[in-house]
Amino acid sequence: MSSQSSSLLELHLRDNKIQDAGVERIAAGLEKAHCKLQVLKLCNCSVSVKGCGFLAAALRRNPSHLQELYLNWNHPINLGTNPLTELLDIPDLKLEKLDINSPYLVE
Repeated sequence: MSSQSSSLLELHLRDNKIQDAGVERIAAGLEKAHCKLQVLKLCNCSVSVKGCGFLAAALRRNPSHLQELYLNWNHPINLGTNPLTELLDIPDLKLEKLDINSPYLVE
């Protein structure tokens, strides 16, 4: 995903229970300059706000490619304190779709 020769544009990991530790590894790849990933789907993967923090940090370091991020059906996510919602103010960010809808959503 982060190698110079990688052509991975979409990564769908739905229902894989990768949890925050797995998200941390994905985030490490996202922050690399060579990462070209445009769509990341982590629906029902047991991601918490901590995992959202890893993704937010990676996108701050490399805001240039990811266009869609799906985090539906994960652990309770509070929109008011979710680090991903803070990203929307970054001018270079290419993220057009951030979907964190969940029955566990906390307003």
